[in-house]
Amino acid sequence: MKQYAIPSITKERFQNPLTIENKGDLPEEECRINGDPFVLKYNGEYFCYSTGKKNVNILHSQDLIHFEHLGGCLLDEGRYDFWAPCVIYLNGKFYMYYSSNPQGINDDHAHCLRVAAADTPYGPFIFQKQLLDLFSIDPHAVKSETGDLIMFYSANNYSGTDRNFAGTIILVDEMTDPFTLAGSPRPAVMPSMKEEMFMENRFGDGRDWYTIEGAFYIKKRETEYLMYSANAFTDPSYFIGYASTKSSPGLSGNKWNKYPNDMDYDPLICQNDKVMGTGHNSVVKAPNNVDEWIVYHGNDKKGSASEIPSNREMRIDPILFGKNRMYTVAPSSDWMDAPMQPSYKNLCRNGLKNEIFEAGDWSTDWEGLHQKKRNTIARCHIKDIKAENYIFEVSLRWQAIHIGGRYGAYAAYQDNCNNVQVIINEGEKTIELYSVQNGCGMLISSARLERDFKFDVFHKLTIKRTAALFLIYMDDVFYMKGKCSIRESSVGLITYYTGADYASLEVTEYLELNKENAQEFAGQTKACKDTPEKNWIISGDEITGYAIDSDRLLIMQEKTRYRFSANLEQLVRKKSLYSGVYAAYFDEDNYIAVVLNVLERKTAIRSCECGIIKEQLIDTEDFESNTSITVMRYDNRLIIMLGAITVFDEEIWSKECCCGLYAELRTKFSGIEFLVI
Repeated sequence: MKQYAIPSITKERFQNPLTIENKGDLPEEECRINGDPFVLKYNGEYFCYSTGKKNVNILHSQDLIHFEHLGGCLLDEGRYDFWAPCVIYLNGKFYMYYSSNPQGINDDHAHCLRVAAADTPYGPFIFQKQLLDLFSIDPHAVKSETGDLIMFYSANNYSGTDRNFAGTIILVDEMTDPFTLAGSPRPAVMPSMKEEMFMENRFGDGRDWYTIEGAFYIKKRETEYLMYSANAFTDPSYFIGYASTKSSPGLSGNKWNKYPNDMDYDPLICQNDKVMGTGHNSVVKAPNNVDEWIVYHGNDKKGSASEIPSNREMRIDPILFGKNRMYTVAPSSDWMDAPMQPSYKNLCRNGLKNEIFEAGDWSTDWEGLHQKKRNTIARCHIKDIKAENYIFEVSLRWQAIHIGGRYGAYAAYQDNCNNVQVIINEGEKTIELYSVQNGCGMLISSARLERDFKFDVFHKLTIKRTAALFLIYMDDVFYMKGKCSIRESSVGLITYYTGADYASLEVTEYLELNKENAQEFAGQTKACKDTPEKNWIISGDEITGYAIDSDRLLIMQEKTRYRFSANLEQLVRKKSLYSGVYAAYFDEDNYIAVVLNVLERKTAIRSCECGIIKEQLIDTEDFESNTSITVMRYDNRLIIMLGAITVFDEEIWSKECCCGLYAELRTKFSGIEFLVI
């Protein structure tokens, strides 16, 4: 399998496997071994939980590359071999799902799913209940966008007696509460190819045994993915694959389709000439709350080709998304860029940064930022931020008092008389969106919070803004949207006659096309000609260029540091006609574009300087008709990638420019994102 690398564009770099600082008083060799790593992001920080012989390991990081090993974090007497922990935060409690063996039993098939709970991500997690009595491993608990709790796990009893594909498979079941499975499991991913085989003729009756395990669920745009590992980490063909499905209201009834299909072996990650044993992953967002990074274990190859190392070390790599598929450079071994930071970040642990406080009693300590004054409207906003497209994420909780509380954040702040507020109302048990214009306030939208919502524990509030449109999420569950006319602005915090705590503030300048924001997105684009014809049409989260008399649609965001991406599908195919993206557009006589012709299987970099056009053909061995294009610009350096393959990496002019779409023939564009870096 070809090994690709993403070129460096920033100063902060790292190398796999990750270096782990020993803070748990462990032998150094134990500190490095972290199989089945599961990473949780909470209050702007990262907590990794991994398989351990005597305990579940816990590691901590603030940037996803520098981890401290803190030792063990689980209290479950009389057990050993704690496998594949998964931790989910729900309404003030942390729930750890894992499997383990009873002391004195050496049969791994005695492993059963168990759950422990803790008040902090550090633990200690105290055993609460065994979920199943038969062999069951590799749990992954998910809270869906509708608020339902779902459990993926692996077991033998569903297809263990199958004649053709006996083995361990991934099941899915609803949960009635964090301690109880509904008891109606259904298959999610089944074995279907020889590379998923764990052991040939396992029982001496001609039946081979297959293994599908390590489930991890992730959603990107309108596609849901279920990742898995197949066969055994000691096998050369051990791999991470995935299945996908179109988004639907519930997870448990989805039909998952393997990529590329049930029969062809085309893994997302497998061994290469430097790394083997690559498997059992989780996925977590980078500090910028946009990019997805896969966290998995692997072993550096050492000694002879037949030597199988058992030290599974933690590794991370970025994931890129095409149309209904994933790309990655994993398993990487060279130095590469660290996960991207947001435009602004303050974990509020070590004092203040660029916040401006206008009223209230604000202070910081190791828990975060606190506003304690209860006889005023307390306000603060962040200076040096001025944008109209961004993701603002803040963790917040109420300081309980008998008179109730109204507290929240400025989704957009120009001044005290012109702003947009998201307010949590403890008395009415609602979350509310307000617009204030020239001092006149108006309730735009309101939604009921969950019945058991605890106001005095931390919750994650996420605000996604596209111009006048605001999408509001609480703990990753969508609650409401609203439109408020306001120019470029900052963000901030606000409380109404109550106290509140804030644990992290993170802002990333980001624009994407989704099903909710088509009008706002279109308002930030410009076609190359004024024409009454419908040259460019937005439908849902896609743009179709009809190439009638306009071949150019520019996204009017002029920057010198950005990442721009789009998926391209040519609906009409003709010789000598191209479509693609403008990687850097300065004016009609100065630009750089990547263009493709699917019919002729040609890809070219088209450069125009002072009106003189040059084209450089690119050898694309793995040419795809549905192509994912990613552009990264860092000042005077420009990088263009097709899928995970770098096809252009050169210096360009250093002045600001914009990006855009290009179509000489009818072409559909999806997955359109613009990120300021």
